[in-house]
Amino acid sequence: MEREGVGPRAGSTAPGGCGTFARPVPDADPPELPADLPPRLPAETPTVTTPLARMLNVFAAPGAVFDEVRGTPPARSNWLLPAILSALVLALAALAFSASPEFQKQWRAQTEKFQAGQTNAVAAGKLSPAQAEENRRVFASVARPAVLISLAVWGGFVFGALRVFWWAGVLWAVARWFLRRPVRYIKTLEVAGLTSLIATLASLVLVLASSPTGAGAAGLASPLGGTEAARGDWLVILLLGAMNVWVVVVLGVGLARLTQLPWRRPALLIFAYWLTTDLLLALLAGAG
Repeated sequence: MEREGVGPRAGSTAPGGCGTFARPVPDADPPELPADLPPRLPAETPTVTTPLARMLNVFAAPGAVFDEVRGTPPARSNWLLPAILSALVLALAALAFSASPEFQKQWRAQTEKFQAGQTNAVAAGKLSPAQAEENRRVFASVARPAVLISLAVWGGFVFGALRVFWWAGVLWAVARWFLRRPVRYIKTLEVAGLTSLIATLASLVLVLASSPTGAGAAGLASPLGGTEAARGDWLVILLLGAMNVWVVVVLGVGLARLTQLPWRRPALLIFAYWLTTDLLLALLAGAG
C-alpha cells in the first residue's frame, strides 16, 4: 500500500498498466571543448577593391588581385578597361612605327621592287601592259602614306584588343586540357585583362623610347613586325625580353590562383606556349 502523497516509484507501472513513469533528467550542460582546440573562424572572403586599385596592384601584388578575382563575381572592369588601354597604346605604337623614316625607307624599297616585278612580268609575257598598269594604279592607291598609317593604326587597335581575348583563351585551354582544372572563360578573361596592363606598359615605354628619332624600338613596339629597326639596340631588346617574361610570370600566377594549384606548373606551361609560338613566328618570318 502506497503512502499518501507519495507517487509511484520511477520505473513502476502506473495504475491501469498504461506504462512506466520515467525519472526526470535535468538539462545536461554542453560538453566543454578541449583547451587546445582553436576557435572556429568564419570563412574568409576576399577584400573587394576598386577597379583602379586592381589595375595598379597587379604590378606589385598580382597574387592578391587574382585571389580577389577568383572569389568575387565577374567584373567587366577587369577586362574591358585593360583591353581599351591595350588597343589605344598599340595603335599609338603602330602610328609611331608607320610614320618613322625607317619604315618609309623600307616601304619605298618594296614599292620599287613591285614596280620592277611588274616590268619583268610584262617583258616575260605573263602580263599585258594594261594589266601591269592597272596593278600599279591599285598599288599606288593603297600605298599612299595616309592610307598606310591609317591601316597600321587600325591594325594596332584591333590587335591590342584581341590579344586580351586570345590570352584568355590560352589560359582557359591550358587549365582545361593540361591542368585538368576547368575554369570559367570569364575568369581567365579577367586575369588576361589585368595582366595585359603590364604588356601595355612595355609597349608604351618602347614607343616613348623610339618616338624622338622614329627608329630604334619602334619596330619591336609594333604588332605589325619591323624588327629590323631595332637591330643592334641591345638595351631595348633586353628590356622587351624582361617585360615579356614578367607578363608570363604574372599569367602563371593568375592561372595558379584560379586553379588553386602551385605556381610552378601553370607558369611552365604558359612559358612553353609563349616560347613555342615565338619560335614558330620567327621561323615563318625567316622563311618569308
